[in-house]
This record gives sequence, C-alpha cells and structure tokens, in this order.
Amino acid sequence: MQVARVLQKYLDGETDEATARRVAVHLEDCRRCGLEASVHQEIRSAPARRA
Repeated sequence: MQVARVLQKYLDGETDEATARRVAVHLEDCRRCGLEASVHQEIRSAPARRA
C-alpha cells in the first residue's frame, strides 16, 4: 500500500478500519510520512487558531 495515496483520506477519517490501522502503523515507523501527516494536520487546524 502506498500511504501517500490514502493519507489525506486517512486524516479526514474516510478510510475503512483495516486501512486506517495500516496507515497508523506506517506513520509510527516512517518519519517522512509522519512529518507529512503533521503538516496536513497543522494546515487543517490553522484557521481555528486564528479565530
């Protein structure tokens, strides 16, 4: 599985349970994908911090 292809869906809670588990495990082990996920989450939360 290529995490990059499903990362945004995972972060949006749009993946099935099995895929979500696989992505979560991968993010724990892969620094690059973990950093990418962190950036996506920071971008998503930025408007809330401005309000």
